[in-house]
Amino acid sequence: MRTDVIDYLQTQNFGTFIVSTELPFSESGTPLYIKNLKKVYVGVDQYIVEPIITTLSGVNITRDTVAVTVYLANDAKSLTPNYDEVVGLIRAAKDILPAAGYSSREVDVQTSFEADKLVTQIELRFIKLT
Repeated sequence: MRTDVIDYLQTQNFGTFIVSTELPFSESGTPLYIKNLKKVYVGVDQYIVEPIITTLSGVNITRDTVAVTVYLANDAKSLTPNYDEVVGLIRAAKDILPAAGYSSREVDVQTSFEADKLVTQIELRFIKLT
């Protein structure tokens, strides 16, 4: 899913924000998205498998979720004019059509302040029953 999300993001017009294919790792204890403002980073896929129905005959139905988190940071004192538009375009990534047959899509947006930076984390979740 990470690749699908990056492919979608790279087709969008984010103005002064750019999309990185690097992972948002920490360098000297500081995440890259804090060091490189106005750069969008996409984390690795996180997998969650929850049992829905388990039978004695071995037929199991599970809810499989793939979560991908997108990170970006901006100077909180001078917020980019298109910030809300950029967040909206990233949120819309939940509507991409992956080939794996995901039936449900969810998105959560969290913002926080780290020193003088506004940090936004957008978690995209793609869910299917198997």
